[in-house]
Amino acid sequence: MLFSVKQVSGVESVKIFSMLLKQRYFAGIVLALSLCLSVLSQPSLELLGWTFHDSLQRKFPETRSSDIVLVNVDNASLKALAEQGIYFPFPREIWAEFLKVAETHGATAVGIDVILSEESIRGPADDDALGAALASSPVPVIFPGSSDNSIPPPLTKFLGPRVELGNISHGPSGDGIYRHQPSSDSAGMKSFPVALASLSKQSEVAVTRNLIHYTPNIVQVPLFNVLLERTREAPSAEMLSLLKNKIWLLGYSAAGLLDLKSSPLNNRSPGTWIIANALNNLLLEDSGISTLTERNSLLLFVSVLALALLSLVYSPFLSPVGLATQSLLLTLCLPALVCLTLWKFQFWFNPLPLFLGLATMSVLVMLQRIFVEWRERLQFTKVVEHSMSVEMLSLIKEGKLNVDRFGDRKPVTILFADLAGFTTLSERLKPEELVEVINAYLDDVVDLIFKNKGYIDKFIGDAVMALWGAPVDDPKQYDNALSAAIDFEEMTKNFQKKIKAQFKFDFEVNLITRVGLHAGEAIVGNLGARKRFNYTALGDAVNLASRLEGMGKQYHQLLTISGDLVDKLSDSNRADLLQVDEVVVKGKSIPTKIFTYCSEADLRSRYTQGFAHYQKGLFQEALRVLSASSSFGPEEVLRARCEMLLSTQGNKSFKNGVWHHDEK
Repeated sequence: MLFSVKQVSGVESVKIFSMLLKQRYFAGIVLALSLCLSVLSQPSLELLGWTFHDSLQRKFPETRSSDIVLVNVDNASLKALAEQGIYFPFPREIWAEFLKVAETHGATAVGIDVILSEESIRGPADDDALGAALASSPVPVIFPGSSDNSIPPPLTKFLGPRVELGNISHGPSGDGIYRHQPSSDSAGMKSFPVALASLSKQSEVAVTRNLIHYTPNIVQVPLFNVLLERTREAPSAEMLSLLKNKIWLLGYSAAGLLDLKSSPLNNRSPGTWIIANALNNLLLEDSGISTLTERNSLLLFVSVLALALLSLVYSPFLSPVGLATQSLLLTLCLPALVCLTLWKFQFWFNPLPLFLGLATMSVLVMLQRIFVEWRERLQFTKVVEHSMSVEMLSLIKEGKLNVDRFGDRKPVTILFADLAGFTTLSERLKPEELVEVINAYLDDVVDLIFKNKGYIDKFIGDAVMALWGAPVDDPKQYDNALSAAIDFEEMTKNFQKKIKAQFKFDFEVNLITRVGLHAGEAIVGNLGARKRFNYTALGDAVNLASRLEGMGKQYHQLLTISGDLVDKLSDSNRADLLQVDEVVVKGKSIPTKIFTYCSEADLRSRYTQGFAHYQKGLFQEALRVLSASSSFGPEEVLRARCEMLLSTQGNKSFKNGVWHHDEK
């Protein structure tokens, strides 16, 4: 079906596009567009792709090195020869001396990467010295040249089975970096490394992989060190170990001799070092890197894009953030994974076209989800916006929470806080003042919870239930929850001062907030009826947190914390916590250690010692340690309990150091 642009309005165009996105053939459209974009973009992305190639060369170089040694005309050699009156350009007699050392040190072949395009400026005797060395040496030698025989005429007669030319017209990639194996010239002259490998193996060697796999392990020796061997009566053991039975490659590495080139491992590599790596690949079995053929590249594109499309279309992530994260991971990681896997099998694959195709496909799938699924999600939030908190709606819209009525079991931290003394205050306030006071208190509570990254589950009159670890995961949930619980005391004091100043009460206001804090697994999710539900938590962990808040009244303490939470705190946050008791709450059989916050070190030490005696049943010893004049609520309770246990000679509530509470 075709649509005329002139006949379709803007609104109708959006409707048509929305309709097309809903069709079953959407997947085919996405795959075709992505594939076309990938294939068409390959030439333009080739140079950018070499960056990944070079990274792989550095990360996974060729670890093997064959019997090759580089003899470098380096800065040290230039200086040492100059001190002997020998300056560059060197007399060719130097190369003759070099060949004699190669013979005495057992070189299997020699490649001299020095261009000899003209006769020596030092006269025929210089050329004759090199010619004589070539004639008498049994070591095969390769000189750089081309099919037009660019070697000085005095040496031409020595070309033959042991002296050959190798083509050195080796060009870099478009960015100036040498990556490809040198090739033969237009007249069929072998490349320098191929000619040298063939001479060394005494059989024809062919290039099977078109990219050099570089290794940093090729041995390098300065030229002057080699020439020093001519002055010795016998070869040195050290030089023999480096040079014997090796292929020697002679070339320039000094910066001033202008033979430094860029390679994936080094942007200032000697040209001979690049040749040595190419030769290394030829000499080693199954070494080097191959590029994929166009046919294989196309098959790879189709396979990877199709698999990625299936994973996106049938993605388990329903939220925008979840699908966007999956798309981003696929787009970034899949091309890199394919590229790395192929590299392990010695194939180079440019990941950028595939990256572009996956990015295009991901964007199209995201658009489809926006038009079809996420639009429905936004409509849902409109329907339930009066049944959920603003925070919950934001979480749904941002994709941090799936819209699902069914729950999930998660480790969470639950806080219950109840305002004590408010009933007395409410009897002396007008209804409008009462509402204003309680709203002001709850505002402060919400600010405190939010500051510590918690979630307000519900208000129960002047009581509050808050969660950490749900609906959004929080790796610091236990420490954040403790921080909020400790701050309740200071927050309540400041609230008292604020309302006294605001309402000018002529009576004493005495408000405190008791807090219970526990960590454990709970069922969290959108719980409730089909027409009205809320995100909350259910389970024993929630019930225990509520019991701990009520238990604070029995111990005359503002903060009651379970041992389960204390075990999960960071070491720094445990320092000021004190174990008050070990109890079994009504309706449960497993003991629970309960703690409170106490900043006085002496008090903590005294109570801990007395509590240890109490748990062992040594009540008299406990009373000797515990202070009779202490204003610390748990200490008063523990003294009274010890006195009662002494006077009654035991109590069924105290068993094995654990107190069993018979009330909630």
